Amino acid sequence: MKFDTDDHKIGMVKDYTRWSKIDNYQDNLKPRSGVFLFANRGHDVRYVGKAAKRGMLDAIRSAINSDKDYQATRIKALYTYDDRNALDLRRRLITAYSPLNNEQGV
Repeated sequence: MKFDTDDHKIGMVKDYTRWSKIDNYQDNLKPRSGVFLFANRGHDVRYVGKAAKRGMLDAIRSAINSDKDYQATRIKALYTYDDRNALDLRRRLITAYSPLNNEQGV
């Protein structure tokens, strides 16, 4: 399912990034708590991951090493106010998008 920009307006989202190529994720992301999304070129969400405080880059690296970026070429981060908001937002987005790489244990 294609990413809906209305998700930027969810109350627990403090800030967000533009879509960027996964290969360049270090250049565009900050070490904050939040969620990150892997998507294909058409912004169909393939995976939703969670990052704890100051752990965004490590969480993304771990997800890539676990092949959660399968069929994805883009990445986006939604920063939250705290870790609890990140967990709640991840659950909400997984329910909304049913990402292939979350469902199939890829």
